[in-house]
Amino acid sequence: MEKKAIKKQIWEAGVKAQQSIIDDFQGRINELLASGRQYADEQHDSGAQSMADDNENQVGLMSEQLQMLQEEMEKLQRINPNETHESVHLGSVVVTEQQRFFVSVSLERFKVDGVDYFGISTKAPIYAALEGKKQGDVAELNGRNFKILELY
Repeated sequence: MEKKAIKKQIWEAGVKAQQSIIDDFQGRINELLASGRQYADEQHDSGAQSMADDNENQVGLMSEQLQMLQEEMEKLQRINPNETHESVHLGSVVVTEQQRFFVSVSLERFKVDGVDYFGISTKAPIYAALEGKKQGDVAELNGRNFKILELY
């Protein structure tokens, strides 16, 4: 398959994975809000009030995380999946001897056509080691060498 077509599939899988994480967070926040309303209805019980306060704190923390996830989704959506690269930067697919990376946002392992990829953020140490490298170059991180076999 052509590299641009593969890259588009990788990008689509990354967007789908990020959306799944966002949906999970939003679902959990909705559950906490619903249970918080239930606890608020039971205000005469100090234990219920404590649970309502805990839920409110969790919702606040999760809302901050959700905002970060949504910002990462925007970053993903700005990547042009039809563009190929000569050196490693945002949007690159990097194939090394050990792993395959999609320079975008931090994503756990995901599969495209049975092949594992990892989404790496431009803030990740592995990205710092790979940034600007070209096909055939070797990046070193924590005593491990990553030879770039393919880059697109």
